Amino acid sequence: MDRKSQITAALSLTAQVDGVVDVIDQLDFVFDDSHFGPADEVKLGLTDI
Repeated sequence: MDRKSQITAALSLTAQVDGVVDVIDQLDFVFDDSHFGPADEVKLGLTDI
């Protein structure tokens, strides 16, 4: 994944697919954006507003 914050959404969406019994998280990320707040994301161009 590009950003760490995308992993949670990817795991959640995958778990909701019909027929999925288990999701094993082996995803990795390039950029750790977990410590940025919304204002920081806007300044860095990490959001689509």
